[in-house]
Amino acid sequence: MESIRRRKPSLKPIETKGKATEAAEEEPLSPSARLFHEPNFNVHVIGIMGLKSRITPQVVKEHLPHTLLKHPRFSSLQDTNTPFKGCPGSEFNPRRVVYGTVSLDDMKLVKNALNMTVTDVALGVTQAGLSIYLNRRYGEGKKDKGATEKNNNLPKNIRLRSTILMNLRPSVGIQALADMMDENTEAKWGNCVGYVLLPFKIALRDDPLDYLREAKATIDRKKNSLEAIYTFSTSELALKLFGIKASSSISHRIITNTTMCFSCLPGPQEEIGFYGHPLAYIAPGSYGQPHALMINCQSYINKMTIVLSVDESVIPDPHQLADDFEQSLKLIKDAVVERGLCHE
Repeated sequence: MESIRRRKPSLKPIETKGKATEAAEEEPLSPSARLFHEPNFNVHVIGIMGLKSRITPQVVKEHLPHTLLKHPRFSSLQDTNTPFKGCPGSEFNPRRVVYGTVSLDDMKLVKNALNMTVTDVALGVTQAGLSIYLNRRYGEGKKDKGATEKNNNLPKNIRLRSTILMNLRPSVGIQALADMMDENTEAKWGNCVGYVLLPFKIALRDDPLDYLREAKATIDRKKNSLEAIYTFSTSELALKLFGIKASSSISHRIITNTTMCFSCLPGPQEEIGFYGHPLAYIAPGSYGQPHALMINCQSYINKMTIVLSVDESVIPDPHQLADDFEQSLKLIKDAVVERGLCHE
């Protein structure tokens, strides 16, 4: 009997009725299915089939499109070819790195008003900025009537997934080099990073706070899972068992099936210096990843720097995208203040 490998599918977030902050699907989930997808009760049903004969791939391929692939809840979707999606080999193209600085105090104001984290706010701002930018790109040649739900140029059901890096160190933040080299410290030297695959909801919202609510609902599911730990452990295991080439090939294949990469890192809360030279900001970026877009958010004292690393053949106007992120934060902050959710 041929054995069947068991793989945990990468599930897209299930949107259900019953919450004011979530949109309804074409076919609402049953009460028990909605229960299974609550953040504190996130259950996946795994089916294992044992076959008495070898699988005939051609027969399976012929029947799948007429059965399982037509099911309204089937979630193995290739998450759309948008203006952000890089072509194969994008990692070898020239890069442009741009950055914009926003107020960390503004992000904390929103965070405290809505009982979120800074990362939640950063994700919401990113989701809003990406939606506004793509709406403009899809509407090229049309008269700009504003980015509202009514004046929407976006195609329906855009699927955009991001690889989000997560720090798995016991001690977060930037540590002193001498402390990291100490044998007895928790802040060990070397990388300890896992990642999760996070779908971004690309849509225009008349209420700017909806961007935050949607982003938080999605990231909370990921935080309550062990996905980051699994990806880190699997990478280490593959490296030990198969070597660096096989391990890097596996990671590269996973990443190329996503559209972009995102990270949000806390920085020093007090001014630091480089050999007596005080720093004004920290703007980390990267080069060589198989994405046309990478977004790094880095805090430093009372500032948040948003750094974009882009393939200019795909995103020719990165400064406009950075401006969209800044404008999105302003819209969200203004909505919080106008509704009296907090005090400046």
